[in-house]
Amino acid sequence: MPARIRIERPAGYWADRERVYEIVIDGQPAGSVRAGECGDFAVSPGEHEVQARNDWSRSVPVKVSARDELRLVCRPSLSNADLWRPWRVLRAVRGGRLIELDVSS
Repeated sequence: MPARIRIERPAGYWADRERVYEIVIDGQPAGSVRAGECGDFAVSPGEHEVQARNDWSRSVPVKVSARDELRLVCRPSLSNADLWRPWRVLRAVRGGRLIELDVSS
């Protein structure tokens, strides 16, 4: 029986609101998620590496163990208020990590 990884991408962030995040599981494109959407991805039970990407940025790869259903939340690493803090924007851009991907409880 396959396990499922659910990626939730909340709406409400100005940063990247029009961008589509590509979801990569174990190095292979699995699908995409837009702002305010959820994506369900069937995987084999066990360990997997999940990453979210857009055309010029990516999240840190997250190692997860999927048994039945696993929920991850994907969001821009910059909040709406951070857009007015140039040093935060510069730090995020230089690090190339403008997307966060977190395991949700």
